[in-house]
Amino acid sequence: AALYSAPVNESGNTREMLLKTVEYGVSPTFVLMTAQRDALQDTDYQKYFSLCWEDWKETIESVLGELEDLEGVLGSHRNLGGGVYSTTFANGVTVYVNYGQEEAVVNGTRIPACGFVREGDE
Repeated sequence: AALYSAPVNESGNTREMLLKTVEYGVSPTFVLMTAQRDALQDTDYQKYFSLCWEDWKETIESVLGELEDLEGVLGSHRNLGGGVYSTTFANGVTVYVNYGQEEAVVNGTRIPACGFVREGDE
């Protein structure tokens, strides 16, 4: 059974939430609407301004591309220190996730600040 995150675009820190989905191999979810933001102006639903599909389309497409083949059984999960974690999935793909504000290097692999790197799926 697939696992899903809480809605990414409703979290206080979108980037951190996306990194968590990568680290644990869960599918990100988003709450979206097709109406434009101004349709909510002066209504009880103004808090949903961040849900416009057009605002999220590129991000969602990019994220889904990056997360392809990461769902599934976790083989191992390690805290490497300094806000860096590695997860190896049953299919042999390993991701290094860096929650830190500076680039990290693990075994010669550079992991961007607040980012991640995949290995093993070439």
